Amino acid sequence: MANKCIQFLMGAPETDDCVLWPFALSGYRYGQMYFQGKQARAHRVQFYLNNGFYPENVMHQCDNTKCVNPKHLKAGTRAQNACDMAVKGRVHGQKVALTDEQVAEIRASYRYRVVGCRQLGKKYGVSDETIRDIVTGKNRKAKAPDWSEANV
Repeated sequence: MANKCIQFLMGAPETDDCVLWPFALSGYRYGQMYFQGKQARAHRVQFYLNNGFYPENVMHQCDNTKCVNPKHLKAGTRAQNACDMAVKGRVHGQKVALTDEQVAEIRASYRYRVVGCRQLGKKYGVSDETIRDIVTGKNRKAKAPDWSEANV
């Protein structure tokens, strides 16, 4: 799989549009791969392959976490990335304070299988891991709900 990932990055089409990572994604929707024996984010590997170094942070100018287009990636610091995110009104990667009402809505939507964790995460601006933690009772100090057929 690593060879396919490297081949994809090296063969990325020359375009001004986003080039979307077609393989594994992290909980925050970044491309994931193994590179030099370690798990790495695909956009960081792409930056390295095109520039020969790893900066402190690789920023997406397009704001698309799945994008690996070298034209959309630039070196920056964590502070610059945080500032960029704040200016653009994004909260990705930062703590989002959900209200008690939102937590109740999430649990109800999940309980009745209205939508899945991924869709709920997108709707509320949190990762699907956060949604799983809420619906299982791991987060928000709530007792884990009983999802058995008798109680649904």
